[in-house]
Amino acid sequence: MTRTQRRIIFYFFFFIFITITPAIILYATGYTYDWQKNKILHTGAIYLESYPTGAKIYINDKYIGKTKYSVKRLSPKEYNVRVEKDNFHSWQKKLEVKEAGFVTEARNILLVPKNPKLFEIANNISDAENYLLEEKEKEKNQKTQTTVDNLLKKDAVSWVRFNDYIYYLTVPSLTLYKADLDGSNKLQISVEPLPIPEISPDELINYLIIVGEDQKIAILDSKKNLYLYIPEERKFKLLTQDISGASFAGDNKKLAYWTEHEIWVIYLEKIQIQPYKKAGDKNFITRYAQKISQVIWYPEDNEHLIFVVGDDIKITELDDRDIRNTVDFINIKEPKIYYKQNNQLFDTSWLYILSENKLYRTQIKQE
Repeated sequence: MTRTQRRIIFYFFFFIFITITPAIILYATGYTYDWQKNKILHTGAIYLESYPTGAKIYINDKYIGKTKYSVKRLSPKEYNVRVEKDNFHSWQKKLEVKEAGFVTEARNILLVPKNPKLFEIANNISDAENYLLEEKEKEKNQKTQTTVDNLLKKDAVSWVRFNDYIYYLTVPSLTLYKADLDGSNKLQISVEPLPIPEISPDELINYLIIVGEDQKIAILDSKKNLYLYIPEERKFKLLTQDISGASFAGDNKKLAYWTEHEIWVIYLEKIQIQPYKKAGDKNFITRYAQKISQVIWYPEDNEHLIFVVGDDIKITELDDRDIRNTVDFINIKEPKIYYKQNNQLFDTSWLYILSENKLYRTQIKQE
C-alpha cells in the first residue's frame, strides 16, 4: 500500500470520526434531528407507573411498551397517552413534554377492574363502621364514651376520638381542647372561639370535628360552614361554606370537602411529584346533578377519591392534567362505603359496602 493510499484511508476515517462522534454524543445526551423542522432538538421523556403493573402503553395510538416504563426521545409537544390492561378500565390523558430534557411523569395511574367481585360477609347490619372495628378500637371508643358521659358532657358541645385522644369543643366559648381518653392532660388547641351560627330556638348547635395527623383539624358547623385550623396562629379560619362533609387524606397533605353536588380538594402542603401543587391550591374535582352522599379517600395512594352518587360507587383521580379519569365501579342500592387497609383481622385491604343491611367487600387493587 502506498503512502498516498494510507493518507487517503487515514483522512477518510478521520472524517468519519469527526462527523459521527458529535452525532453520537448528541444522541446520547438526548438530542435528535427533526427532519420536518430541519433542526436539532433536545428531547424529553414520559415516565408512566401504574397499578397493576405490566399494562400496555400507547403513545399517539402506537404501542410502546408496558408499565413501569420511560418513553424517551420525545420532542417537546403534547402526546395522547393511553394505558390499558385486559379486564380493567383504561386510563388516558394528554401529557405534554414541556421543555428539552424534561421528564413528564404519571406515577399514580390506577387501573380499576371492570367486573369487581363482590362478597357478602354479613347481614342484618345497621352499623357497619362499628362492626368493622377491631376489639382494641371498640375498647377505646367505650372508654371515650365513659369519659365524655362522666367528665366532659357538661363542658363539651361536640367531641371526637382520634387515636388515643379526645378532641372536644367547650361551651359557651366554643374553644377546642384535647385530652387523654380518661379525660386527663387537657390541652387547649385554639386560642380564639369559633363563631356561633345564627340559628332558631328549635335548632341544635351541631359541630363535626374532623382530625388528621400533625395537627390537621377542620370543623363543620350546623350551618355548613367549614373551618380549617391554622397551627401557626392556633385558631380556625373559615375555608368555605355550604359544605356537606370533609376528610383529610392519609398523607395529611390534602383535605377533600364536598357539597351535595360538587367535590373539591385543598392542598395543605407543597406536592413535589407531578402534577406539582402549592400549599393552599384548591382543585375542583367533579360535579353531578344527583346528590353526592359520601366521599372517602383511597388510602393506598391518597391520589384517588371514592364517592357515591345515587346508587353508583365511582372512583376518580386527582391528576387534573387534561381529562380527569373517573370510572363507575359498582352499582348497588343506596350504598355506604368504608375502606380498611391491612389490619389484624384481615390480611388484605378491602372496600366495604353496606346496602340494605347487608355488608359486602370487594377489592379495588387487583392484579
